[in-house]
Amino acid sequence: MRTITFNTGRMYNGEQIITASSVDGRVITFKDPSRGIEYTFQNVAPWYEDEELALLGDWDERSVMSWYDGDRKNRPEVQPPQQPTTESKDTMKSTIEKAKQFAKDNYESGFDVYVECYGKAEWEEEAKDEHGKALTWSQLKAKMKAHVSLREEMRSNCY
Repeated sequence: MRTITFNTGRMYNGEQIITASSVDGRVITFKDPSRGIEYTFQNVAPWYEDEELALLGDWDERSVMSWYDGDRKNRPEVQPPQQPTTESKDTMKSTIEKAKQFAKDNYESGFDVYVECYGKAEWEEEAKDEHGKALTWSQLKAKMKAHVSLREEMRSNCY
C-alpha cells in the first residue's frame, strides 16, 4: 500500500492536510480532516494491464487534487480494493486444492487440461472472478465445467 500526506496550502479549519492511499494505484482513497471529507475514486480504469499502468506512472498530489477539486457529486464513488486476508488466502488455497483433486478425479472426462497445463499462477488466476475476487468452490467448479464443456464441443466439431 502506498500512502502520501501533503499540505494543499489552503486554510479551512486550520491547515488543509490531505492523506491519500492506494493498494494498487488504480483506486485511491483520500481524507481531508479539516473539512470532514473522505472519498474513494477510480484513478485508472480497471481494464488497464499492469504494464500499461506502469507506463502511466505513479499517482501523486496532482492526481488527488484533480479529483478533490472536481465535481464529486456527478462521479460515482468506488469501493477500495481489499487486501487479501489470511483467511481469504486459506480459503482460496483450499478451493484450489479441491479443484486440483476434482481435475485429477475427472482426468479422462476432459479435465486433463487442468492437470497437465495449470501451475500455481494459472490456478490462482482461475480461482478469481473478473474483478479479482476469490471464487467459492462451487463457483470454480462451475467455471471449470463450462470451460471443459466448451473445449469438448470444439473438439467434437473438429473430428
